[in-house]
Amino acid sequence: MDRPAMIWFFDRDCETTACEARRDRSAFEIAVRGTNGTETVHQAEDAPALLLELETTARRLIADGWHPRPIDRAGSVNLGSMKLG
Repeated sequence: MDRPAMIWFFDRDCETTACEARRDRSAFEIAVRGTNGTETVHQAEDAPALLLELETTARRLIADGWHPRPIDRAGSVNLGSMKLG
């Protein structure tokens, strides 16, 4: 069974990384895929904690020089449109 998820892409130079928010049964997770294929997963207790972790992750990626990919025609959400401070 597939897990519901939302994925945001960030670019830096010629690299791309993905940030995925997902729910697996009662657990919420933020997974960031590194450019080397590794995945770092952060757990969240509930939806508000998931949103806080997502904002923290987006701030960290942006501080590290990553740029949110613009919204595409399919209507995917762009973290760059979030107010981060």
